[in-house]
Amino acid sequence: MARATRYLPGLWRNRVGHVVTMRPVLAAVLACALPLATAKAQMRVAEIREGTNMALALSPDGETLVADLLGGLWRLPVSGGAAAPLIPARDGVHHPRFDPDGGTIVFQKLVDGQWDLWTFDVASGVQSQLTSTPYDEREPDFSADGSSVVFAANPDGRFGLWSLTLATGALTRLTDEPGDSSFPVVSDRGEIAYINHSDGEWTLRLHRRVGGGAAVARSANALSAPSWRPGGSVLLYNERDSRGQSALKLLVIAEELVAKTLVRDEDIFATRAAWISPADYLYTADGRIWRRGIAQIAREPVLMFAAVTLGETTPTPVANVLDRRGPHRAAGLAGLVTAADGRRSAFTALGDLWLAERRNVRRLTDDPWVDIDPDFTPDGETVVFASDRGGTMALWRVDLSDGTLSQLTREPGKAWLPSIDPTGRYTAYLNTEGFGPWAASALKLVALDASGETRTLAEGLHDISDLDWVQAEEGWRVTASMRPVRSTEAPRVAYFDTGIRGGTVAERRESAGGDPPRLAGRSLRWTPSAPDAPFVVRAGRVFDGIQNDYRYSMDIHVDGQRISAIVTQGLERLPARVIDARDLTIIPGLVDVHVHQSSLAGERLGRIWLAHGVTTVRELTDDVADALERAESWASGRPPGPRLVVTPEFDHEPGDAAPQLPSPLVVRSYTSLADGNTHGLLRQRQQLGIAAPPAGPRIALLETLHHARHARAAHDMTLSPLNRSYQDSLVTVLESGTFASTTLAAASGTSMALNGASGRALERLYSAAELRRWTSTAGGATGARVRALQNTTARIVRNGGRVPTGSEAPVVPYGHGMHMEVEMLADAGIEPAQVLRLATAEGALALGLDQQLGTLEEGKLADFVVIDGNPLVQMADIRSIVAVVKGGVWYTRSELLERPQEPAP
Repeated sequence: MARATRYLPGLWRNRVGHVVTMRPVLAAVLACALPLATAKAQMRVAEIREGTNMALALSPDGETLVADLLGGLWRLPVSGGAAAPLIPARDGVHHPRFDPDGGTIVFQKLVDGQWDLWTFDVASGVQSQLTSTPYDEREPDFSADGSSVVFAANPDGRFGLWSLTLATGALTRLTDEPGDSSFPVVSDRGEIAYINHSDGEWTLRLHRRVGGGAAVARSANALSAPSWRPGGSVLLYNERDSRGQSALKLLVIAEELVAKTLVRDEDIFATRAAWISPADYLYTADGRIWRRGIAQIAREPVLMFAAVTLGETTPTPVANVLDRRGPHRAAGLAGLVTAADGRRSAFTALGDLWLAERRNVRRLTDDPWVDIDPDFTPDGETVVFASDRGGTMALWRVDLSDGTLSQLTREPGKAWLPSIDPTGRYTAYLNTEGFGPWAASALKLVALDASGETRTLAEGLHDISDLDWVQAEEGWRVTASMRPVRSTEAPRVAYFDTGIRGGTVAERRESAGGDPPRLAGRSLRWTPSAPDAPFVVRAGRVFDGIQNDYRYSMDIHVDGQRISAIVTQGLERLPARVIDARDLTIIPGLVDVHVHQSSLAGERLGRIWLAHGVTTVRELTDDVADALERAESWASGRPPGPRLVVTPEFDHEPGDAAPQLPSPLVVRSYTSLADGNTHGLLRQRQQLGIAAPPAGPRIALLETLHHARHARAAHDMTLSPLNRSYQDSLVTVLESGTFASTTLAAASGTSMALNGASGRALERLYSAAELRRWTSTAGGATGARVRALQNTTARIVRNGGRVPTGSEAPVVPYGHGMHMEVEMLADAGIEPAQVLRLATAEGALALGLDQQLGTLEEGKLADFVVIDGNPLVQMADIRSIVAVVKGGVWYTRSELLERPQEPAP
């Protein structure tokens, strides 16, 4: 298999699934204990000629340029030429600035997801750290005399201007005004210009007194990166509209302000320009450094050449047996809680509620519904829990003496995380319209007496991991623990008064995970769902994921969980069951490599995936127990669902050893699988000030899903303000073997249309309130930025890059988001056969499972989709699903759209 060794326009890699070298995983697929894969790195040298989001600094003598490139610092002549490294690539360096003497460079450096200020001594090559605080310091510049550094920092949650005296380390706050301030720049006369954003208005301001500044330019568009012309009085700055289009503007500061647009219709980076004379300046745009004069129409490139050493990951193949027979020990024990007297524990496993008492374990519920978050009443005789048995997630209780079930809450949304007060009279809980802890929730109370009265204590809470009770002088309070952004941080806690007085104090004993008490040696076990009896699908068209066209009139023989043969119709003896699909198309099961899930979606979640032809899903989560429980439930067939690969979200650097996890069944995809466009865009907005699409319901949801705790690939895609990626980013992704997952639909922020059979299916699987979040037109990105993102992805594919499909669900609907991804890939001009491979074989390759699934071949798992249409001619036909086979089990789409019947009393 040939792969590009450097970026060459038009170079194509032909992927053939069954001869592709197996990619690594640094853990295993859930539902079977898989050995960790090891990876070997081969060093390669890449030539870099372009940079994405480069920032420049010009030495005071006008002879030398310093640019940040690939997170390092590079020096080159002002006329252009070979760039010499000062600080290695991937060191997290950005926004360099020279001091007035040219001997020191100040810059911001990203360490553990946070910006600090550093300096570099040009003569000695020594780096020194200036700041080390719990918040960000960024966009530094030296004062006119070089004695201090001014910068933007956010110690109180919003960015203001600060000054650091180099001799003493003393910090001085320069501005204290509404909004966020950024990009301070000091003239040679000591004047400070900067940007402020407040209440939707952007202003270019001059700092004239402690506490605030005077606005000299205003705009509804984003402003950034001002720079002073030598001698002061003239500023050059960047203005970027909602479509991402940028312009360089010149402002003459006099009694009457004069503004002029110098440059437009370029992909101008949000970095400061460098003046080489009062009439000429340098700036970065379209991947390069450019020289232009104030009165000049044309621009001249400043050529740059740099060589970067990259490590390409070559995995050691592992043997993954995904259909290993059981029984298997249940590792997914979620929501474990112990009664006040310590005699009983309740937890969720395999989709049901369980009670552990002494050395006995018994099932409290036994049905298709998802039961989560148990809590005991103070007397230990009743358990309150959340369940979707009534149609949506609500609070229920079970009497432990006789097993009687009764419903506590009946309201719109999803009720979850009940916590009973020590008096036993009320239950605090959360209610949300979303699909997980990341969505906004209301904190509520429900009375446990016959009245069932509910009231709301607070709204708009995000990322709540636990509710508990504390006693205060005025009565009982509810505490809400919020998940930390980084794994090393303690949870934040909020307190809410409830008005509950008196009552007996009962000690609550809880555990975050692991086996319940006295379960050693008696662990729960589960068995994989049994496949159907042997059958044959007689198919009209088969896309096997290897060839570029269909194989016509084929018989697919399924025996157990695997494909036993794919032959021309009639060549092999037929079993008793033959399914007629002679007018239909069969493709491998779809693989979604980037989703976020929680049990709040209920029993339907597994059906949703399968109903959309998705048979393998990779979940990013920080709730490992919840994900393990879901994975084992699906693997056991109650309820049905896809194969699940779980990647825990931990704050670690690529190449670090995997953290100790609570179960050997937890898997972690290796560090060459990138987060995708969505997290890349939001990370850049946070780190570089590059705006994502306009705010809207889906973008707001995306922001709540994005955390610094994500495991990151060594080489993630970098995107410009116009969603373009230039040669530096492309070549490092290609050379390093990074899997750049797509997440196109989620990153674009565009709304979703409900039409045809696909729309009718969504209306059966989701509530009207849930669908409104995705069909709203608010927050949609412009066509130009969406197209740029598609083109960037297509360039990676056409140059031999690894691009598995990832939907970022629930920013887009579970299942349907994969259909949106493949249609956007086809719309980008990628050949239909290649698009289908990205959605199947490439995803399996990214997860290290290409020897087991992703293509239709003899001996591989029987995961495939039956489609009424021809996706190689019209990709939208992928929505017309008739049936799906997962692990040798045939499901019709109509049965997957049906909610299971309530069991008889």
